[in-house]
Amino acid sequence: MTGGFPGEQPWKLDAACRGERAEFFYEERYEALALSFCARCPVAEACGEAGEGEQYGVWNGESKGWPDDLVDLSP
Repeated sequence: MTGGFPGEQPWKLDAACRGERAEFFYEERYEALALSFCARCPVAEACGEAGEGEQYGVWNGESKGWPDDLVDLSP
């Protein structure tokens, strides 16, 4: 794990979901897709630890809930 941006969590560089759209992990309609990334992710445990305080989204293969007030930015 090298590179990245200052303050970025280094485990993200090896995440199976790296470079994917954030809404895949925060919109219920994409839950199956998000979980498919988690199933093959080599850093799922670190992701789960990072998501411990999160109220919404998919973290380490676990759906934590879905915000009701997301703005749909899909093209």
